[in-house]
Amino acid sequence: MRKLIVIIFLLFIFTGFTSAQDFQFYRITPRVLISDTSLMNPVPVKGLVKNISSQKQSFRFIRIYQYLPDTSWKAYFCVAHTCYPYFVDTVPSRGAPAFELMPGAQDTMLINTIGRTPGTATFVIKVHTLTSPNVYIIDTFGIKMRYPVGIKQESTNASSYFLGQNFPNPFNPVTIIRFMLKDARIVSLRIFDITGREIAKPVDNTVLNEGFYTYKLDADYLKLSSGIYYYMLDVIDPLRQTVDFRKTLKMVLIK
Repeated sequence: MRKLIVIIFLLFIFTGFTSAQDFQFYRITPRVLISDTSLMNPVPVKGLVKNISSQKQSFRFIRIYQYLPDTSWKAYFCVAHTCYPYFVDTVPSRGAPAFELMPGAQDTMLINTIGRTPGTATFVIKVHTLTSPNVYIIDTFGIKMRYPVGIKQESTNASSYFLGQNFPNPFNPVTIIRFMLKDARIVSLRIFDITGREIAKPVDNTVLNEGFYTYKLDADYLKLSSGIYYYMLDVIDPLRQTVDFRKTLKMVLIK
């Protein structure tokens, strides 16, 4: 275990070595890209490879280390507009068409990540040419998923589905909405005005784990005026796509 930690530490140190003799490879997204669990599409972290030699070159990308927070996370390579299954760690694999770049040409490598729970994933990628596998560049990529702004998990235990009355009520300008989930579910929390028009969706089809949650609603941030509003919680089974729980409550904003 100690040896593995040392190896990972050294990989982080040598992340800055982004230029080999005849090619370059480096991140073009932040060291740790910040996203949130409400996104239904994969979130990409990106690297750029460039042929700086005078000859056409073929490249290979190898995922030499990967950490995912839990089994619900998936991550897969996309290179030259081709995406591969999440279990493929070497691109292109042996026997597959070569990934080639002409002199001066460049292209992107993506690690598309699906994360439905909060946490941080880490990937270490090694790139080399097929003719010189001992000359390589290693870089480290990270992506952090968090709940949408305003959502906070207060505890991890809950025995039922529940939507509580906001507090305080009436309020100005901030109030807290509480809800519970007894299982991991797809959740939507929507705000409506008195006419039934949806004016905000602070939680948008987001997978949340079992637990007790609070949402801090800021009327100034949402640009709400005084009046009566309603908030609705939908809890959906991700497998059957059926609504397990739905409740609507009224709240009053007085400015």
